[in-house]
Amino acid sequence: MEEEFYATVKLISGEEIICRLAYLTEEDTCLIHEPMLVEHVSRRKSNQNITGFTLTEWIHSTFDDLFLLPREHILTMTECCEKVEKFYLKCLSDDKKAKSLLRQQKERNRDNPEKIVPGYVGSVDQTRKILEKIFKGS
Repeated sequence: MEEEFYATVKLISGEEIICRLAYLTEEDTCLIHEPMLVEHVSRRKSNQNITGFTLTEWIHSTFDDLFLLPREHILTMTECCEKVEKFYLKCLSDDKKAKSLLRQQKERNRDNPEKIVPGYVGSVDQTRKILEKIFKGS
């Protein structure tokens, strides 16, 4: 296995992903870690078109973060520049935080419906009860 690096990979399917990649020479396969799909976005702001990209999960239906990608499925690849690498790591971190918060919300509903999870916007009824309790206590 060769050394890992952050790469932008264009697949023969047309998808573009960013991931941590290592080439497995014996299997002629790439091991990709935490791949994220590149999605192009375009916005109009102050009479100017602004284009860029955002990153989302590559495969939504699994909790795995390691995948084997046969080399024949790769059209081309390049090592990420530092800016793209930092953006990828930030998006990856944000994605993990969102999943963790979602898991906490599900556990909250199961264990104790009155428990407030940091960062969670509660229902109107719950918030009203909390505010009334604070108001009556002061």
